[in-house]
Amino acid sequence: MAYEYTRENDLYESTCFLIGKETEIDENGVVQDGKETETEVFCKVGGVYEKEFFDAYQSGIKAQFKLVIFKDDYHGELLVRFEDTIYSVYRKYPSGDDIELYLREDVGEWD
Repeated sequence: MAYEYTRENDLYESTCFLIGKETEIDENGVVQDGKETETEVFCKVGGVYEKEFFDAYQSGIKAQFKLVIFKDDYHGELLVRFEDTIYSVYRKYPSGDDIELYLREDVGEWD
């Protein structure tokens, strides 16, 4: 069988941390933000295609790349730490047993 070039490999050779927040309900029934939790998962790193990059750019988003993780590892986290940088998830796409997380790097803080 001839070798066929593909842009991505099938190996989950990188790791990332999914950052979630635990919520707690106090004695008055008010939801309080709890501590942040980090869960380490295996991932595949992929590039963002040109169309995805320009569609995101038109919406004011600078797309960085995508991470593919197992669907069972993802529980709706909106922040990901990868290589000591924190990214936010702006789009997710289920693909079989995996889920693709499209990431952007937020710069600055909201007041």
